[in-house]
Order: sequence, then C-alpha cells, then structure tokens
Amino acid sequence: MLFRSLHQNARRTGGAAGDLADCSCLFRCATADHWLVRVAQGVPVILLVDQDERQDESLGLAAGAQDYMTKPVNPGLLKARVATQLALRRGRDFLSNQAAFLEAEVKRRVEQAEAAQDATVLAISMLAETRDMDTGNHIRRTQRYVKVLATHLSGHPRFSEALSPQIIDQLFKSAPLHDIGNVGIPDRILLKPGR
Repeated sequence: MLFRSLHQNARRTGGAAGDLADCSCLFRCATADHWLVRVAQGVPVILLVDQDERQDESLGLAAGAQDYMTKPVNPGLLKARVATQLALRRGRDFLSNQAAFLEAEVKRRVEQAEAAQDATVLAISMLAETRDMDTGNHIRRTQRYVKVLATHLSGHPRFSEALSPQIIDQLFKSAPLHDIGNVGIPDRILLKPGR
C-alpha cells in the first residue's frame, strides 16, 4: 500500500516512477523461515522487518538487501531511503557507463598510437629506401620472409608459446628497420660500384 502510494506520488509529481518500479522489497514466506528476495542485478532492495525480528535484518542484508527499516513504517523515512537507494543506483549506473566509455577511449587511443608507430616505421624504412632502391626491395622481401618464417615456426612446439599472433605482427612491422643503419653510411661507400 505504501509502495503503491509512493509510486502514484512519483507519477503525479513527475518523479522517477520507473526508478521506483525498479525498487524491490523482501518479504517473509509464510511457510518457511527463509527470505524470498526479488532481486535483479543492481536493483535496490530495502528490507522491512518487525522490531522484534532483529535476526531478520542480518538474514535480509546477507541475502542482498541494501538497507532495512523496522515496522511500522514511517512514510517520510521510507521515501527518503528509497530516494537514497535510487540515487546510489543512478550513481553506480553512471560510473559503469563511464568505465565503459573510458575502456573504449583507451582502446581507441592505443589504436591511434599503434597507427602512428606503424607510420613512423614505414617513414623510416622509406628513408632507407631512398638511399638505395635495392635496399628498398630487400626490405619488403625481408619483411614478408620474416612473417612467413615466424608463422611457420609458431606451429613448432619449441616456439609456439613465444610466437603468438601479436608477436608475429610486431616482427612483421619492425622487420623493415633491420637495414636502417644504411641511412648513416656515406653515399661514396653505400653506392660504390661493385660493392
């Protein structure tokens, strides 16, 4: 009866009737000494107990209730406790949404950093390529060869743990840097005929 009047009052005043509908209550089974709990994940539960049933508080809280009140119920106090539990739920929902947003943002930024790293490696390897076109073709051949070799070795028991798909990808992306030292070699040596 009191819950119904709170629900109607919320509807009348433009309050969060849907939130109040999410509130659940605990009640005692007439035939057994167990609590029946209507709890969905994250649904606030307020336990209503008789003043002489203090043990029921512990049972109800252990069963998942967030708060308890003794009977007879003070309507103003119940309203305040329901409002508090709903505010806590909205806060938990907000934090959960923020956590999901932050996880997505971290993933997006890691992908951006990896793309920047890949672009940097490509630019540096292209620098080596400008010095000697033979080196450029050699860089691409070596990159493909490293990937084929690592992929084949990943099927061998001795290397399977060390050569995960992520490691193979890193080897493939970094292979073009194996000849980067050529950038520092003077042209008179690097481009010498018959070297």
